[in-house]
Amino acid sequence: MFGQKPLTKKLSIELIGKQKDKTIETTFCVEKLTKVLEENQIDYRLSENPGTSYCNFVYYNVLKRLEESDTKAIFIHIPYKNNFVQMEDLTKMFNQE
Repeated sequence: MFGQKPLTKKLSIELIGKQKDKTIETTFCVEKLTKVLEENQIDYRLSENPGTSYCNFVYYNVLKRLEESDTKAIFIHIPYKNNFVQMEDLTKMFNQE
């Protein structure tokens, strides 16, 4: 899943979803994702702050729904295009065969 985080210049890989005093950690293999990002020289940061609005709401509820499943989910916040100089590199990375 993707959302925008306007005040950052790096991708933010969200490790948890939050709802009030509850948190759910993703079971997605973050190490594989970060390896691919590093191989493609894409700047990122690991985050435990998925926001307080729609992005976090969706992420938490998806993670909750998948708790008893083998399906994995990850949420990545992408900076606004004018703040993220690597947008073209990221697009190429996702379009690789």
